[in-house]
Amino acid sequence: MSWRPRSTRVCIAAVLFTLVQVVMRGQTQPTANARRLVVLDRKGHLITTPVDPALYSQPAFSPDGLRLAVVKTDPQTHNQDLWIIDLACHRSMRLTSNPSPETLPAWSPDGRFIAFVSSRPPAGGGVYRVAADGSTGEELLYRHTGFGGINSLEWSTDGQSLYFSDLINISGALYRIAVDGDGQRTEIMRPPFFGSRVSPDGQLIAYQSSRSGRNEIYVQPFPVSGTVPTPASERRVSREGGVGMVSWRNDGHELFYLAPDRWVMAVDVTASPILTVTEPRKLFRAADTIRAPGSGGPGAVAAVSPDGQRFAVAIPSQPALQRLAVLDRNGRTIRSVGPPDLYSQPSLSPDEKRVAFVHTDPSSGAYDIRVLDLARQRTAAITSDTAVDASPIWSPDGLYVAFVSTRGDYTGIYRKARTGRGSAELLYQHTAGTPSVVLTDWSVDGRFMSFHAGDILYVLPLDGDRRPIEVVRNEFSSVGGRFSPDGRYLAYLSDESGRYEVYVRPLTALASDDARPTQVSTQGALGMIFWHRDGRELGYLAADGNVTVVNIVQDGALRLGRPRPLFPARGVQGGPYGVTGNPAQLRNVNGAADHFVFIVPSSPTR
Repeated sequence: MSWRPRSTRVCIAAVLFTLVQVVMRGQTQPTANARRLVVLDRKGHLITTPVDPALYSQPAFSPDGLRLAVVKTDPQTHNQDLWIIDLACHRSMRLTSNPSPETLPAWSPDGRFIAFVSSRPPAGGGVYRVAADGSTGEELLYRHTGFGGINSLEWSTDGQSLYFSDLINISGALYRIAVDGDGQRTEIMRPPFFGSRVSPDGQLIAYQSSRSGRNEIYVQPFPVSGTVPTPASERRVSREGGVGMVSWRNDGHELFYLAPDRWVMAVDVTASPILTVTEPRKLFRAADTIRAPGSGGPGAVAAVSPDGQRFAVAIPSQPALQRLAVLDRNGRTIRSVGPPDLYSQPSLSPDEKRVAFVHTDPSSGAYDIRVLDLARQRTAAITSDTAVDASPIWSPDGLYVAFVSTRGDYTGIYRKARTGRGSAELLYQHTAGTPSVVLTDWSVDGRFMSFHAGDILYVLPLDGDRRPIEVVRNEFSSVGGRFSPDGRYLAYLSDESGRYEVYVRPLTALASDDARPTQVSTQGALGMIFWHRDGRELGYLAADGNVTVVNIVQDGALRLGRPRPLFPARGVQGGPYGVTGNPAQLRNVNGAADHFVFIVPSSPTR
């Protein structure tokens, strides 16, 4: 049986108890950055505020629309657990309690179970299920491997399967797993798309794609396994862009999404005899602080009830502004730089005079590349477009910034002058319909770049036809390549041991698999790999959050010292993979390995 109040009397008692608690708390301030969880009607009018403000995200309506599953973060422990909220009683129940963060709650069609994503040792990341009334423990349904991340988790209408997307560097593939199966996934659909949602009758699939040059919402017949969405089979739903909250009404005839101007949009959809969609119509405008709720993922803050009549929204406060901090080798702050803003992926120029970074526009949610002059405290815009621009890397002479951008059907590596003047030059165009690119390094001699796409590690020669060379391609995940200063070696992350560690392999062995890589880290690694300019030290961000270094002696063979921590890192978010956090990509350390650039909260006064 699904979890419900035992009687109206219980609901009344619960509400009275809540009111007493509110009175007793008096004027206690809510947690910083708390979100107000509200339920709105189709006109955006408030129906109820079921709970006090807290660190809520990722709400999901139960099939009967009477409850919400939601992720709630504890401000003291930072634990991210699942909670169930009864909308009639305004009563909350914690469903999980684990140091590993829970994400993507998804209700089974009968309302008895919640599926979610979490990392639980020893299995690691995977899909779990738990009874919605808390009567059973957590059961692992699928163990996830690889460097991507699970997104858009949802149940099939018959309750026998779960669908999810694997976020492989911005794009992803759609997979199905059997709830009571062998834990293996079956590929349904290839990229480029993300934020997918299968219609309740299983006939259609809606998703976001940037094939037009900006994010739009599309719908197409549910595909045959392994197919790629094509213009011939799909219909574009949005007209002026779509940034998230893709949801179906429970009869499959109405589709909802969020437009870039924050209007919640609705479209009527007919699957047969031919696929047709109506013109989008506006329902209501969401709060200004909602940038891109998404249809599943750590940033999702909105959900639509199965009947399409109500919207649950965790309204965030204004995003907390940040600054860039330059730290010494002991982790002490030398100085804070840059105006208060939203920063990610800081990349320090070779002469240490500038920092390139990904800038997030708090109004539109757009990701663009900026360069900050540390002496003048002035910022130059490298990009200013609707595409997601990421992975800034400096040229060895410091005159250019290279970056990755998905424009139309293709993801490419571009470079542009550090001043922001002139046009961006396309250096490499990745094959359409394959995992997108994360750029990680530019060799000291300027001849090569390194990037990963999916779980494959590449080196890109910048001479000749610029055909990328596969450095590591096997059953494991290999990402985050970094060239040694003399160009003889490549350091990178691989999970061949069962967790991500730092390895080094000779670049002379690119054409063969004869040379075995040398393992550098011993207790796990997240990325931020850096070489000392003399090649005698290699550093990285360890799994425990410490910036760690290892001494290296090159005398025909690599001889390694023991890893030793320097200081705990700050401001690195997103785990091993993230569109904006992405520690595997970070290039935030100088050549002497004694200056480090991190993102820190902006102080209210200076």
